[in-house]
Amino acid sequence: MILLNPRTDIIEDKNEIIISSEMPGVDEKGANISFENNVITLSGEMILPEQPEEYKEVREEIVKGRYERSFSILSDIKVDSISAKIKDGVMKVILPKSERMKPKKIEVKVE
Repeated sequence: MILLNPRTDIIEDKNEIIISSEMPGVDEKGANISFENNVITLSGEMILPEQPEEYKEVREEIVKGRYERSFSILSDIKVDSISAKIKDGVMKVILPKSERMKPKKIEVKVE
């Protein structure tokens, strides 16, 4: 099986980090996400329907394999609140930032 490196976008704001990764052919059964030592790993196995035995392959262009991508996350994340979904071949993972990582305005007082 081929290991595929999915194209990925990562965006963030003051509240969360969002990772969107292309994984066509992967559904919720074939998807896996792990978070350990501030490294998130997204993986998924492409599940294509099996062809009946009486058919022979005439042309094979769809790359079948397993997607996997890992990223170091430098922000403090609420690990228990990480969520993910797959829609239209894109896995979207939301990593909420902890309160201590959110920007805070410090008031300056005059004496």
